Amino acid sequence: MTQFARWISPDAHALALGSPLPDVEATNEQGERLNLSQRTDGWVLVYFYPRAGTPGCTAQACSLRDAYGDLLGHGV
Repeated sequence: MTQFARWISPDAHALALGSPLPDVEATNEQGERLNLSQRTDGWVLVYFYPRAGTPGCTAQACSLRDAYGDLLGHGV
């Protein structure tokens, strides 16, 4: 699974539900630069959280981890 991570700038704006994502660029665990626009082979799940290490974001991340097989089965 490719993991995307990116620092969001202070001038980042909120996205409306259903709006397209900006073309986020990040480095994966192999050090390769990737863009969301390069992913044309299915759905991409982008997980945003307000603050790392909090109980809420940990629970959300764990639920995604636990659902990983189901997500793959749906083409994510």
